Amino acid sequence: MGTKVSPGTISNLNKKAYEHIETWRTRPLSGDYPYVYVDGVYLKRNWGR
Repeated sequence: MGTKVSPGTISNLNKKAYEHIETWRTRPLSGDYPYVYVDGVYLKRNWGR
């Protein structure tokens, strides 16, 4: 906060981060992966008023 960072520094950091992200994104998947599905629907119940 309050520190200036050059565009070149940001670019270099992004390149390093994206290398790790791409490795993670393209990794082989094996085994079971449990998941939870969450729905964001909210219904208000004041129909009788």
